[in-house]
Amino acid sequence: MTIRPHTKRRTGCLRCKERRVKCDEQKPDCSNCRHRSSRCQYPALRTHVDTDSDQCDKTRQGKHQGSTSPSPESILSKPTQRRSLQNPAGGADHVVSWVSAADRSRELHLIYFWCTRTCHSFTSKHANVFRDHAMEQAKTHSYVMDAILALTAAQVASETPPSEERNSQVHAALQYHTNAISELHAEMDSCAQSGADTIFVASILTMACAVVLPFLQSPSTGDSTPATEVLLHIHGFMKGLGSIVDLSAQSLREGACRQLFGESSIAEDLVMSTEDMLSLQRLQDLNEAHRIEDEQLWTTYKNAITELRLGFSFNRLRAMRWVISVGRAFVDQVQKGEPLALLISLHWAVLLCRLHEMWWAQYVGQHLLAELSHHPAVQGSSSRDILQWAMSHIQPTQM
Repeated sequence: MTIRPHTKRRTGCLRCKERRVKCDEQKPDCSNCRHRSSRCQYPALRTHVDTDSDQCDKTRQGKHQGSTSPSPESILSKPTQRRSLQNPAGGADHVVSWVSAADRSRELHLIYFWCTRTCHSFTSKHANVFRDHAMEQAKTHSYVMDAILALTAAQVASETPPSEERNSQVHAALQYHTNAISELHAEMDSCAQSGADTIFVASILTMACAVVLPFLQSPSTGDSTPATEVLLHIHGFMKGLGSIVDLSAQSLREGACRQLFGESSIAEDLVMSTEDMLSLQRLQDLNEAHRIEDEQLWTTYKNAITELRLGFSFNRLRAMRWVISVGRAFVDQVQKGEPLALLISLHWAVLLCRLHEMWWAQYVGQHLLAELSHHPAVQGSSSRDILQWAMSHIQPTQM
């Protein structure tokens, strides 16, 4: 009997190997990775060690045929590109692979920035959860690392004046964020046993990045998103995060993220000023006109104003949950450009601006303030006092 040769190939991409599925080995991205919108990487290929004569021959050929080395542009255009180097000390079978120099330099900078700055994005009190626990999980879960790099690149971009460097950081943040979202969804869909803590931390990071990225896009390129659309975007992400908490509440309260839950975990309470109370009262007075015209709409607005009062006088957790508590009916009114819905949202923008240490929330708040306060639908004598109060919170240095 003829023994069939072993035909199993070991040159498939790393993602397919990890998932234990067949890879069609298409380059640069296999069909599995394209379908899942995942980062496709191939293991370094084994190569023979060049002899002195081989190297001389290649040198002579290069003089006549020109260099075949990749240009810097081709390297930078593929941030996940890998290269291999034969290590003479390790023998012919020892291969070292590494990222491109530009990509490695950027990611090292981002990791340093994360450990010293971005891990404090959810107050310094909880920095250890994100700096230590998240980094530990990033060792074995690529979507956590992508989420870390995405939010960090977004913060670097937010602090960089308009320039090619800023555009580069925004582009990197978008790439990392897309990878993180795709891999996180795949992890949740496959019911993988990553642990509620890991998925929760990654979800918080992707949520923060998702709400700030639309405001980092350049209006000149047509990539920016209107504030009314962004509010729907934020509503969806916050609702998704709330669902994760509801499904895994017990596990989260007992795991590494336990300090994020409970009243004792919440940072200093927010204080409502006299001016805040007057502005909220003006909203309530404006809403009374809807009671006769549309009682259902009146109820929707009344609930949103009540939740605002709790946000202004309670704590930052309540402030962040406002966009969920108002419900989809209210968000729909914002999308329609209804004046009172926009004025109510303007108050939430002011509330976001007061969430100290949460740079991403303040960044979003400042941009919402600037855009909503100039919306044609809110220009009028009935809203003049509210607009004056809101615009006093605009700080151009945070935009």
